[in-house]
Amino acid sequence: MRSVIRLAKPTPAFMNSPNPFSRATIDTHWAEYYPKVYGYFFRRVENKTDVEDLTSIVLTEFFNHVLDNPQVRNPHAYLWKVAYHHLVNFVRRKGKRPTTIPLEPKHTSTEDPRRLETELEAKTLSRKFERILQDAKTELKPQDYELFSAVYLQG
Repeated sequence: MRSVIRLAKPTPAFMNSPNPFSRATIDTHWAEYYPKVYGYFFRRVENKTDVEDLTSIVLTEFFNHVLDNPQVRNPHAYLWKVAYHHLVNFVRRKGKRPTTIPLEPKHTSTEDPRRLETELEAKTLSRKFERILQDAKTELKPQDYELFSAVYLQG
């Protein structure tokens, strides 16, 4: 009769080690994982604001779960699973959002875009100047406003 010796399957090292996450080390782990998760989303999402939002949501959810459940066997794999599912949900939601298409182009091909930028800057400056005038009119006494307008407006 032949005897069979059964060997136990080797367990990966991460399964034997305790959970490395604690409230004291969150900042260190956040700094370690943020660029990695940010890069993951940045390669897949077009908008920088959406990437930053997704990254912070995923890391917050990940750390909350890992701290509340220390029996998580492979936190690294769990992080990427959470990131993947958030990405899928984001893409799904983004597909349902209505897109707005401008009816008229911002400028035609014959116009110089530099001139348009200059016009926009001039409009912005004039709005700021109008706000300054309104503030001056409300903040200053009437005789001080007359002096202000004589010096700066009639120049």
